[in-house]
Amino acid sequence: MVKDYQFPIEHISPTHVGRTEDLFEHAIEFAKMGGVIDITTGASKYTEPYKAVLHALNKGVKFSNLTFSSDGNAGLDKLDDQGHLIGFRCAPISESFNQVKHLLNEGCKLEEAISLITLNPAINLGLNHKGRINEGADADLCVLDDSYSITDVFAQGCSVMQNGELIVKNSF
Repeated sequence: MVKDYQFPIEHISPTHVGRTEDLFEHAIEFAKMGGVIDITTGASKYTEPYKAVLHALNKGVKFSNLTFSSDGNAGLDKLDDQGHLIGFRCAPISESFNQVKHLLNEGCKLEEAISLITLNPAINLGLNHKGRINEGADADLCVLDDSYSITDVFAQGCSVMQNGELIVKNSF
């Protein structure tokens, strides 16, 4: 669409691009043209999402053209050893941050790796008040210790986790 019809690339937002290797290679080409691609961390994938990011970076994709999403708590198929549907499971909501930690362990800079779940999705979705620490932006912050574990969380300007313990457990 972008090449053949000059459709604005910023209006296309491919997700789940890490499901197969072939799909991901096409997504890399899209990202190299300036588009933003999303790698789902909690659902089907051909490789670990952090490895897909490293592969894309090695192919010339910029961090700013990549995002992670979790499909958090979405219903995913649960299959037996023969591939038969035996139920459903929830996509884990923590997996995007876990994949960021893998990137940090691989030597990526914190500000780049964390942008996959903060700044980049906010920019891609046009949410100028999210994903960044600026005057007028939402006050959603996570504090990390030296091992990149979350110790404290502030959401909507309020403390909701202190010293690794949730202090707010309802909707806020």
